[in-house]
Amino acid sequence: MSQVQAKQSTAVAPKPKTSLPVAANLLEEMGGAGLENITAENMAMPFIKLISDASPERKKAHEKFVEGADTGMIINTVTKKLYSGDKGILCVPCYYKFEYVEWESRGGDQKAPVNYYPANSDILSKTKRSPDNRDMLDNGNYIEATNYHFILLVNADGTPAETGLITMSRTQTKKSRKWNSMMKALPKVKNKSGVYVSQPSFFNVYNLTTANESNSKGSWTSWIINHAGAVENELTLKTASEFYKTCRQGVEIKHETEETVPFDI
Repeated sequence: MSQVQAKQSTAVAPKPKTSLPVAANLLEEMGGAGLENITAENMAMPFIKLISDASPERKKAHEKFVEGADTGMIINTVTKKLYSGDKGILCVPCYYKFEYVEWESRGGDQKAPVNYYPANSDILSKTKRSPDNRDMLDNGNYIEATNYHFILLVNADGTPAETGLITMSRTQTKKSRKWNSMMKALPKVKNKSGVYVSQPSFFNVYNLTTANESNSKGSWTSWIINHAGAVENELTLKTASEFYKTCRQGVEIKHETEETVPFDI
């Protein structure tokens, strides 16, 4: 449980007004009209991120300020919806990816990555460890090992909500490894051919909450991950499997800095 008191947003998205006869007719004839050319490539991938003491969402003078955002909460960076860190979120992990991200050193104000390297890259062999534990390249940039967890948020009743991306690096690397280990450790299931196979990651729901953690060098907000059970809603399972296929084909990630803790913690 989070050691800070978090407030959950009470904002509710307006429901479409379809009670008018003309609206009903238009839905029958033109459902989805105007959205034909909008694909995954044309949409921003929401980051589902932790809010820490230094997060810009907490600073009134910052362009990313969000009313009500507080340390220990969780935020959708596109919708700006806030979630209580104590209650957390329910989500289905749909796809996992690891890569090395090259960042330009700009103090604490990172804007965008300079380059990306696949998991099998030897880029770390070209770096030197700095006093603050950054893997520095000769050009002055640094490399950060980054874990991507593509998820489908689900509602309390098990129905699908929106998709999003959780990035885990630095202090959250151990959390990512633990989550992957939890998924791999789930019992195998029998398929139609009678063969026991590993469960797809999107067969299960997890509850992600937050907590404050610390060591002798400082403190930070961290993910707490618990298995919440199997997916029992057919639409959720279908949506999650389709998101998995989309992610596997490749999605563009407009990166944001997930953590604001020092590198040497």
